Amino acid sequence: MVSPRGQSHGKRDAMRQRLLMRAARLEDLPAVCALEQKCFTMYRLSKRQLRYLCGRETVIFHVASVGGKIVGEAIGLMRRHGKRLSGRIYSLAVDPEYRGRSIGLRLLGRIMRDFHALGVGRVHLEVDRDNEPAIQLYRRHGFCGMEELLDYYGPGGHGLRMLRQGKVR
Repeated sequence: MVSPRGQSHGKRDAMRQRLLMRAARLEDLPAVCALEQKCFTMYRLSKRQLRYLCGRETVIFHVASVGGKIVGEAIGLMRRHGKRLSGRIYSLAVDPEYRGRSIGLRLLGRIMRDFHALGVGRVHLEVDRDNEPAIQLYRRHGFCGMEELLDYYGPGGHGLRMLRQGKVR
């Protein structure tokens, strides 16, 4: 967009572009892998791991894009326990340049709706204990802190296991 004075507002234009969410595809994996590298310092998912997860029956894998650029991803795993299903938020990442735009909230909502549609009764996750924005996001979706995980992310990198019980909506 060019202002009446001829100045470009590129970043503002990017902020106005529409967010699209969809199931991940194999061709998304290089961008998702780059996003993992950008967002996480430890325990990043490799392209090989992402390829394994993409398209598996027990995996929910969504990407969010703005203007064709992948800016977020959410991966959920399902496990059967007898007749019951449980879910795990395996990865949720938003490009730092696009945070604060409710992309993580929308991705989490999407994956939780998918869990609900599939009959998942409880969902758990692990999060860095110092990642307060993520913890607040999960609390907004009904997750409660369950257990502190000492050195979960390496020496001094403590985690928090969170759980949401009951039908997820």
